[in-house]
Amino acid sequence: MENNTGLVSELNPNEAMKQWSQRIDAPAREYVERSAASAQKTLTGIHEAGTSHSGSFESAVLHAVETNAKVSRNFADLVYKNTQASIRLIRTLSGVRTLQGAFQVYADYLKNMSETNLASYRGSAEYVRERVTEGATTARENLSKAFPRAA
Repeated sequence: MENNTGLVSELNPNEAMKQWSQRIDAPAREYVERSAASAQKTLTGIHEAGTSHSGSFESAVLHAVETNAKVSRNFADLVYKNTQASIRLIRTLSGVRTLQGAFQVYADYLKNMSETNLASYRGSAEYVRERVTEGATTARENLSKAFPRAA
């Protein structure tokens, strides 16, 4: 029923359609299977990138909140210590009998306060610098994991 070119001749239309569909079914199924596998791989990659991005965002927000909380606690501690030092100054000044003694007590107070405050500010600035550097490094690493082609 086939001529030497491989074409169907003189078959009823249903039989011709059946033979034709059998010839292309295997390659078509393979193509569809490869396309579905490729789509699944792409979908999995997008899902992983989205999950990683969400985790990175959560980590960055927690990092920022922790940093802010620690700096706020340090500031509150500094204010408390400064207030205590001011109360000690007042108590000390109340016992001083000369003007020269009062100036000396006050000068010592100012010197100690400035040294203490400067050390606290430097410590806080160093802490914030370290945390920002750490956060930027972590963000860069997480982004390179989430979007490897961009890295």
